[in-house]
Amino acid sequence: MKEEHIFWLKAKNNISPFEKNEILINRDSECPYRRVRLHYLEQIRVTDATLIKVDTLDVLMDMLESENTVAVIPEVILSSNTILRKLEGDGKIIGWICCCSFETLDKILRRQ
Repeated sequence: MKEEHIFWLKAKNNISPFEKNEILINRDSECPYRRVRLHYLEQIRVTDATLIKVDTLDVLMDMLESENTVAVIPEVILSSNTILRKLEGDGKIIGWICCCSFETLDKILRRQ
């Protein structure tokens, strides 16, 4: 089983609070990161957020680096990117998730 740390990230020059940002999600409904983002928003009862669906990681990263947007991204991407930073405080950091299979992801999401 692979443990993967994931976080809400935004551009370092993005000074807008979390709730003022548009949220980037993958268009693929089977994407585990998309599922985690949507589950998290449901848990904190965010219903009025603007979601932008993107097709590729490249598009997501470009928008994240240049717009007032946030996204859930694996920590490994942050370690190689100097433009992004983790959101701080208020429980905005999701933590980690096991991504060995969709079945495992479903079990984790149901436990929360």
